Amino acid sequence: MNEAQLKKLDQTVLGWLDTVHDTVLKRVTQRMRVDTKAGHRDLVTNVDRETEQFYVDAIRRFDPKAKILGEEGFGMRLTTWPAEFGLLTQSTGR
Repeated sequence: MNEAQLKKLDQTVLGWLDTVHDTVLKRVTQRMRVDTKAGHRDLVTNVDRETEQFYVDAIRRFDPKAKILGEEGFGMRLTTWPAEFGLLTQSTGR
């Protein structure tokens, strides 16, 4: 990527972060659905899923050829690792 492309990517991602920040702040005041994944300590909320779906959709609009591996399952199953790929995972504070 050249410098202009990197600046465009940077501004685009910052916009996504702002959008998600605002959305999550609104959603955490509402009742959430909490499910377990692999075990009782591996929790996922509807907000986690909605956030990942937002990022996957945004990345695909930005780069339709993007390879995305998402923790909550909205990405794709990768059989090979491309040179460039995105990994979406929620911050758990651990």
